[in-house]
Amino acid sequence: MSKKIFDRLIEGLGDFDPPPTVFFGGFGEPLVHPEITEMVARVHDIGSPVELITNGTLLKEKMSRELVQAGLSVLWISLDGATPEKYAEIRAISALPEVIDNISKFRIARRSAPKGHKPDIGVSFVVMRSNVAELPDLLKLGFKLGVSRYMVTNVLPYTQEMCNETLFNLALTVHSCTSHTPWSPLLDLPRMDLTEITRDPLYRTNRTVQNVFGSGDNQAKQIDRCPFVECGSTSISWDGGVSPCLPLMHNHRTFLNRTERSIQPYVVGNLEFSSLYGLWTSSEYTSFRQRVEEFEFSPCVLCGGCDFF
Repeated sequence: MSKKIFDRLIEGLGDFDPPPTVFFGGFGEPLVHPEITEMVARVHDIGSPVELITNGTLLKEKMSRELVQAGLSVLWISLDGATPEKYAEIRAISALPEVIDNISKFRIARRSAPKGHKPDIGVSFVVMRSNVAELPDLLKLGFKLGVSRYMVTNVLPYTQEMCNETLFNLALTVHSCTSHTPWSPLLDLPRMDLTEITRDPLYRTNRTVQNVFGSGDNQAKQIDRCPFVECGSTSISWDGGVSPCLPLMHNHRTFLNRTERSIQPYVVGNLEFSSLYGLWTSSEYTSFRQRVEEFEFSPCVLCGGCDFF
């Protein structure tokens, strides 16, 4: 991102009250940017909380000190394995011992943080069939490293081969309906422990009845949501393009239930020509967020009976 675009971003953030959290991340490594610590400091100076995600390989002692002094709020480390073997298998690089050592140095650097500005350490974990068993060990490792936050996300298959790594194929078939009928009855369940006795009956119940409520919460409806829109976020690309989320920033393909899906970029506007606040409050963007929040879309995952699937 150029200084010109970043200046426009800083200017635009000042129009919001309170200033929103700024997250440095996306497709690439933020610490590669030669002015990343200065950018963090400028965001911090206008009162915005600042978060950043890194794979940790460039998190050297000097970088750690500069990030802490710049006012970083949360440092996220991307770890997809808790053992050197699994990390190397997924990342194609044997860097876990180095990354762990860098996190330890960052913990030491936090001691010099101004009072009340000690940054948290978080771990981002992309869960897959090949590494889900590592999750308990990751929590143990995180305890030793002073990790206070964990963000676990599903893998998004970009190739047919990656479809074998997904863990959500059955979960995608759960769908809530707006009304209950004999074909889609309403079932209200009390709180129950998930044990060896209840697990299988509850699983089969959820597969049979689509409108399942557990203690007042619609379990299926939780799927019909967009975490980006729900938390009020927006994504800004290196060239100033403003999109509703990371996936809509660029052309790419993904696979859902082994069916190829072509994703086209959707850009609301560009900071070079428009203000961030003006784009956020525009009728086009406001209408888009409202449609996604209402989520009145066809359950195509259940169907697949037409070309639109």
